[in-house]
Amino acid sequence: MNRYEIALQVLQKLKPEMVPNFDQVGELPAADARIEAPQTGAPLRLEEYIDSVRPLPEMTLLLGKCEDGLPILVDLENPACGSILINSAPEAQGRYLLRTLLASARLLNRGNQVQYSLITSEKSYYGKLAAASQWRHDYHPANRAAGVHILEISALVEQRYSGRRRGPAILVAIDDLEAFARGSMDEEVC
Repeated sequence: MNRYEIALQVLQKLKPEMVPNFDQVGELPAADARIEAPQTGAPLRLEEYIDSVRPLPEMTLLLGKCEDGLPILVDLENPACGSILINSAPEAQGRYLLRTLLASARLLNRGNQVQYSLITSEKSYYGKLAAASQWRHDYHPANRAAGVHILEISALVEQRYSGRRRGPAILVAIDDLEAFARGSMDEEVC
């Protein structure tokens, strides 16, 4: 699939009623044209930003914001996007980004569409995300059950790759990969 086809799929999700007319040739916008984005003096909270750029397609995750104010989205229905590794020298920045990703999953999707599990030693940091309808499980990195959960999710991934796509998209967030590797990863998980 080329970039053009991907762009058309994204456009179809954003505006399903809009059908492109390839026969009509119009004037192309100037190369230096900019899309107007709402400008505010103060940074927006996540909920405010999402509200300012709605409507957004379902089954997506907000990864960030472009310079022009438009969102960078991850399509959760496309398995090609794979895993996201967040590596941050100060742990607090990585945790903040991870919490933001999970919060965007909660805000953009219903509980029957997207669910998430978290492996962390700092559950209190994630606050109300742990009480959301999308929350599945949380494990401490040193708990053997965390490794078992990864094996269960791996089996589910194999089933879905073979065509049995049932149930919601499942995000697994590992807050401290190093602690998880030391604590509950055995040879079977690796």
